Amino acid sequence: MQEENITIELTETTEEPITFNVEENNEGIIAEVERFESQFNDLKSFLNESSDNKQVDLINKQVDQLVQRFETDLNEIGIEVNQNGTLNIDDQRLQAAVEENPDKVREVFTETASFGDRLEGRVESIDKLPDSAFIENQISSQSPSGFSNPSSYLSNAQSVNLAAIQSQGNLIDVLF
Repeated sequence: MQEENITIELTETTEEPITFNVEENNEGIIAEVERFESQFNDLKSFLNESSDNKQVDLINKQVDQLVQRFETDLNEIGIEVNQNGTLNIDDQRLQAAVEENPDKVREVFTETASFGDRLEGRVESIDKLPDSAFIENQISSQSPSGFSNPSSYLSNAQSVNLAAIQSQGNLIDVLF
């Protein structure tokens, strides 16, 4: 167990010894893994929908390769990979992994060269793409002459996904 991120607030003095125990927050870990799964699946859905763009398609393929490379690690902690590249949590297996070996769960997401570490690099490469990378195909197929506002041609879902991805920053910071 890691002993970081522990805060002890002393509110009064005493002559008696104080005893306290520090335990893993299993419910918190599970909630953060579930949040990660949701955000990852939103990202993957966005990438799948934007595959007609060469830059985005390349990143999507890199994310697929990354998931494939770490699929065994993900499975060991109760995360399954769907055919479309999204993730699915097996609640019982994740619960068991968190209870029996929380360090393994942490390693998958936070260690150097882990799934989480490498995924963070892919997310950063998406964030560096200009907005035009996401709308160029929309413009060529939908814009009337005199076109002046390319973002108005994005569907609401695409706009939300793009905004979420660009504001997401470090996707992996949600864990631990």
